[in-house]
Amino acid sequence: MHSSIVTKSAVWTPPQTTDSGYRLIAGEITLDLVEEACTTDGIPYPMRASVSYGGQAYPGCAAMRWDHQLIALMPQIDACIARSPGTRWVTYAGRQGDGNMLVRLSGGNAFDCTVTPGNMPEVISFGPRSETLAVATDHAALFVRGPGDNPGGLCYDAPEVRGADGALLGWMMDPMGC
Repeated sequence: MHSSIVTKSAVWTPPQTTDSGYRLIAGEITLDLVEEACTTDGIPYPMRASVSYGGQAYPGCAAMRWDHQLIALMPQIDACIARSPGTRWVTYAGRQGDGNMLVRLSGGNAFDCTVTPGNMPEVISFGPRSETLAVATDHAALFVRGPGDNPGGLCYDAPEVRGADGALLGWMMDPMGC
């Protein structure tokens, strides 16, 4: 069976709240997001998605990219980096099904770190990254925790991330590379 990918786009529009989630309508494209568990290719997602276009509905799963809550996750990220100070690239941080936070680090070595949520996080486990654990939006955003020099290198200046007090927290890297 041959499958072709068709790309459709429209001007971004803010989501509307519905009884079960959110709806975005842009031109002839409608996206409905329902807050319920969904699994695609063995990866769990927190939302079920349906895109409608041209009288057809296309089902799937969806998740907010993990870095949408980056500032709030800094205590957990810092608790994990304290276990391996040279490992400062964060490929994922977020709440898991058990309520604890998973932080995935890379930079020379790759680690999975599980911590309790809250402002005074406690590291529950820290060890080599589990390649069998698939997490939605892992590697969709890359954060490099400061201090240090802008890690963009010869490609570009990586955008800075600053805390509410203006202090430099780190940089966002392009997950696609140069």
